[in-house]
Amino acid sequence: MTGAANLRQTLRDIDVFAGELPGFDPSIAPDTPFELFTEWLLKALSAGVQEPHAMTLATADASGDPTARVLILKDVSPEGWQFASDANSLKGANSLPAPMRR
Repeated sequence: MTGAANLRQTLRDIDVFAGELPGFDPSIAPDTPFELFTEWLLKALSAGVQEPHAMTLATADASGDPTARVLILKDVSPEGWQFASDANSLKGANSLPAPMRR
């Protein structure tokens, strides 16, 4: 068996959602997405999740062609989420259809 075939089987043998997933009851969730997101982010930080502030943002142009970029969350407030990308990269140079702050 080749290394690639072993890797394929190894990946297939990984348990999916093996642990107990956290519960979520919308009736007791905070009133705003800001509060809920902040709660989840702080729990992720406390649990030692590496880089919980990293995200992928995908957009599509007028012809429907998708593009994605990895961003870092810089701030969250009731007014919205602020994130950043490397402005010198091709993706960073593309304008997003949302106001951005630096």
